[in-house]
Amino acid sequence: MQVNDPKIDQNMYKPSIKSNSLKSLTMSGSMFFNEKKLDKTNSLPKILNNLEQNANLKQIITQSIKELKRKKERLNDIETIADSQLERLSDQIKANRRNCIEMVREKMKKEQFRQQMEERYKHW
Repeated sequence: MQVNDPKIDQNMYKPSIKSNSLKSLTMSGSMFFNEKKLDKTNSLPKILNNLEQNANLKQIITQSIKELKRKKERLNDIETIADSQLERLSDQIKANRRNCIEMVREKMKKEQFRQQMEERYKHW
């Protein structure tokens, strides 16, 4: 049960029970009483304590969900950063491979040219 008055603290709201017997009481989806006699001095404080505990648990769960959502967003950000870095590194590897192949070709051309010159001018 929730009160939509901003002046009332939601955690401090306590429903009143006016009769000694209830057919069914449902609060926060977790408490059910079926045809029980309620002793106002003993059971009512227990019920109110349970309601307060349920409100506290709801608050804890809500905070945990918010924290998990923030962590999920952070992980998504990290994943995006990692993907972009991986793509950048992949591009660098491809560029380095092309440069290595080009350097090997240049070196082979120079070596071939040197051998041709040696063959041509070996009698000198």
